[in-house]
Amino acid sequence: MGVKLDVPEDLIVMADRRALVRVLANLVDNARALGTNVTIIATAGPPAAIDVCDDGPGIAPEIVDNLFRPFVSRRPGGTGLGLAIVRRIMEAHGGTVTLVQRPGWSTCFRLTFGDL
Repeated sequence: MGVKLDVPEDLIVMADRRALVRVLANLVDNARALGTNVTIIATAGPPAAIDVCDDGPGIAPEIVDNLFRPFVSRRPGGTGLGLAIVRRIMEAHGGTVTLVQRPGWSTCFRLTFGDL
């Protein structure tokens, strides 16, 4: 169980480094808590995007619509705050976080960055 990176060497994202590390850590920690492999795939865009994908059990359909609200979790024992924090940080950067479909993966969160 590891984290694989597929990130162009010349990728530049304008973001607060600590905030972006927290976003990625929340997404990776969620996936790894479910015992899954994680891959981070970045594209230069525009807009720049980072997909954090895992091969775990996926998102239960009944929570998809509320996934980024506080106290909604797919993780056993999870607080449901991680994805709400991710959403707040991305919005503060003029960006978004969305759940996307990507062939070969059960769950992918896409981070997109606005121009700051």
